[in-house]
Amino acid sequence: MAFIPVAALILVAPQLGMGRHALERTRKSLPGKAVAYTMYAEARTSPMHQLGVANASTKFHLAELLVRQGCLDIDANAAEHRLPTMEVRARVRNDTGVAAELVNQGIDFLMTANGAGSFADVNVLNRIWRDAAIAARHAYVSAEVGKEVYGKVLLGDDQLTMDL
Repeated sequence: MAFIPVAALILVAPQLGMGRHALERTRKSLPGKAVAYTMYAEARTSPMHQLGVANASTKFHLAELLVRQGCLDIDANAAEHRLPTMEVRARVRNDTGVAAELVNQGIDFLMTANGAGSFADVNVLNRIWRDAAIAARHAYVSAEVGKEVYGKVLLGDDQLTMDL
């Protein structure tokens, strides 16, 4: 197996779990919450909250699809006892970073929907938000590095060394 794409997939997996957990907590606590300074007695009837939760859920789903495809590509090549092509490796690296970006964007939507109290140190959503943001900055999960590597491969730049 190609080490870096596999390592990147392993490293992004906890972020998918953090996104899921943030969504679960939000779906449990937010619906009956009053929306301050509005006419909405419950967040479940507020379009802003509905859109925020829907946007977050969509981003998490897209992130999971990207990671799942990367896993399928790695597994298919391993089953055939061959390394993935450089383009497949670069795409997996890129998609891993994009998945991390999507998770962080989704968590941001949930933090907004849950309100300023989400950022309190005692709120588990704060820990999820912070941990996901930190995890997305790992070199193997960095979206910017993954995009650069993928772009190099797509444009035929042979200057790749340890990037894949």
